[in-house]
Amino acid sequence: MKRSLLLTAALALVGLSSVCGSLWAAPIEIKLLSRWAEDTGRSLLFRTTIDEFNAKNKDIKIVGEYISDEPAYLDKLRTSFATGNQYDIYWGYGGAREIEYAKSGLLVDFDPINKANPKWSAKFVPGLDDKWRYPGLKGVFGVPMEMYAISLFYNEEIFKANGLKPPVTIADFEKVSDALLKKGIIPLALGEKDTWRGGHFFNNLIMKTFGAAGVDALADRSMAYDSAQIKGIFARMADYNKRGYFGPNAISVDYNNEKALFHSGKSAMHMDGTWYLGEAAQQPIADSIGAVPFPYVNEKFKASWFGAGAGWSVCKSKDKAREAAAIKVAMYITDKDFFVRAFIEDKGAIQPVKINEADLKGAVVSSISKKVIPLIGAAKELRDDVQTYDPLPSMLDTARTAIQGLFAGKSPDAVSAEIVGEIKARAQ
Repeated sequence: MKRSLLLTAALALVGLSSVCGSLWAAPIEIKLLSRWAEDTGRSLLFRTTIDEFNAKNKDIKIVGEYISDEPAYLDKLRTSFATGNQYDIYWGYGGAREIEYAKSGLLVDFDPINKANPKWSAKFVPGLDDKWRYPGLKGVFGVPMEMYAISLFYNEEIFKANGLKPPVTIADFEKVSDALLKKGIIPLALGEKDTWRGGHFFNNLIMKTFGAAGVDALADRSMAYDSAQIKGIFARMADYNKRGYFGPNAISVDYNNEKALFHSGKSAMHMDGTWYLGEAAQQPIADSIGAVPFPYVNEKFKASWFGAGAGWSVCKSKDKAREAAAIKVAMYITDKDFFVRAFIEDKGAIQPVKINEADLKGAVVSSISKKVIPLIGAAKELRDDVQTYDPLPSMLDTARTAIQGLFAGKSPDAVSAEIVGEIKARAQ
């Protein structure tokens, strides 16, 4: 009898434990990988948004990982897929870099989500999601979070003091740079220790020389990386480096050092994207920062810009509750409220959604945002990194690493050969 009572009590405890376990079940953890690690307004706001979501939702917890360095970030992302431990949500740029993930059936298609949530999806600027639409695949495998374009910023006080005008053409850029060097001022510091900086300069030269057609020609191989046209661009970059336009030793300077040189008045120009606007507005020289489009080489393409969008992709999961939770998170962090708050925080900047004046509630717009936004409004075509459209996913790293060689004394021929060699090796 005593043993029977003990057994009954034990079974009751097991039942109670099971009920309590379901009541006190741990929240679904959604792993998120992002580059927004900086202590800038937009990045801080994003991390605050993550905290707000976690405070509001007890059944889902976002576990964020933030890596600002792009090569380190991309290595982390690639490794996660290679090992089968991919993040639930990751920051990406679409195109060739991510097409294999979509082809392998690893990514969530947002088309059904967009159709089921028209109010949420209608706010985005049309066409920004094209980067996540791939030939031969039905669906769209990402959602925009950022819209950007690359401008040439300059210190108005330095230009005024030296009787200079901001460059419109590449010939203007060279004349201005030569004049600044004579005054002991770095024309345009370039932090080529971070390989994407040289890659961005190359992208601008492609767009301002050949337009979007040049990007497409490199992708379909109708214009080769060892062609006279591309070798000419490499030669221009090598020559600018040799002259000292980018500073005395660009390869030893990183992106943050590059910005510091501009903010301290040691360099007169700075090439950067619209993500920089919030940071620029916080600098002591903010009111003296001017902006122009990147100087054109061919007048026909003066309205061609290096720029596009970036955003989030969600990975599929065998656990459908986990996948649904990840989609909920993606929709939350791309809610219109975030973009309005980001606009207010950065005192302007370009957003990937339609924002009305009534949404902004009298927000202050910085002088630099007022200068840049109309410039981009005049753009006739935009393209992302040239290699985003390349059929080889490895081309972004290959091209950037090879281009860095120009700053270490490699010839344009050697750099071209390095890129073409990778293309041939991958084709075998």
